[in-house]
Amino acid sequence: WTVHNSTPAVSMTEQSLALRLQTASTDLTSLSRVSHRLALVDEATKLQQVLDKLLPRLLHRIGDNHQAQKSATEASLCDALSKIHAKLVEMLSHVMKRVREDQSVQLNCKEIVQLLLVVNNDDATSTITGTGTNNDTESVSCNTPKPKEKVDPFTLNLTLAFLTLGLPRCTKDQLQELLPGLLVLMGYHSGKVETLLSVSLKSQ
Repeated sequence: WTVHNSTPAVSMTEQSLALRLQTASTDLTSLSRVSHRLALVDEATKLQQVLDKLLPRLLHRIGDNHQAQKSATEASLCDALSKIHAKLVEMLSHVMKRVREDQSVQLNCKEIVQLLLVVNNDDATSTITGTGTNNDTESVSCNTPKPKEKVDPFTLNLTLAFLTLGLPRCTKDQLQELLPGLLVLMGYHSGKVETLLSVSLKSQ
């Protein structure tokens, strides 16, 4: 004989809320752990290596979390997402302070700029005809960057803030690689991006 304990029925809405609360709790714990480890990084070289991957993720994450906050209606979920937002702001503020104080730290501006762009992999290719006796042809695919039409304001403003710090520290070759994307962004965020370009060029 098997005796099954009776379990009160739980609606799909309650299940979904419970799952989202669990996910939020896990995210907050993970962010707290990363924040602690980040604070322990004391060398500029190591800090730069950590930020190469971490900073773009934090900038993307704060935008996603803000969008989740806007759509959340349950008080418990709103509170959980607010705690995540506060932790992300704390971490980004810490990074901003560290980078400002240490001019030797370079930021991964290429990955940061990509947060505002969509790379359009065109099917069309351009054909280059050789000048040799065989007149060989080579097809070159063109990847045209385009600005994202919708970017969360937290991600946008913080991304531009970190680019303000990072671009003047880029080499000429790095700036040349970033230039097409920055020029594309001028159409959407003209004043801010023009200021970035001006500061960057003056630093060279």
